[in-house]
Amino acid sequence: FFAGLSKLRYLGFENNLTGEWIQRALKPESRTIWPALNKTIVDSAVLRVCFSWGNLAVEIVLPLLATFVTRGRRGVLVRALFLSSAIIFHAIVLLTLGPNFCRLALLDLLAADLVAVAV
Repeated sequence: FFAGLSKLRYLGFENNLTGEWIQRALKPESRTIWPALNKTIVDSAVLRVCFSWGNLAVEIVLPLLATFVTRGRRGVLVRALFLSSAIIFHAIVLLTLGPNFCRLALLDLLAADLVAVAV
């Protein structure tokens, strides 16, 4: 949640909506696993917007929903959406920015408490 707020504060609202900040973040010389993916995202305005809005959803909207929608079937659905989105988000971060955030995908799985869900 706070990473998303920091992006809004320091990068600006407009940069977050247009995805312009992604051009600076996805440098081809970074520790990326798949440099061609970074180039494709940086070169496409549509992909930059999609990734930027997806980032805002995972870092701001879904955590707020998971905090406030906690009961009943909606709460279960919001939690499942948030956790699955977070896992996918961190997998994409692995591909585009490198392995630094890989451990957070494991933390997402721990938060999902799959053992309790299976029982």
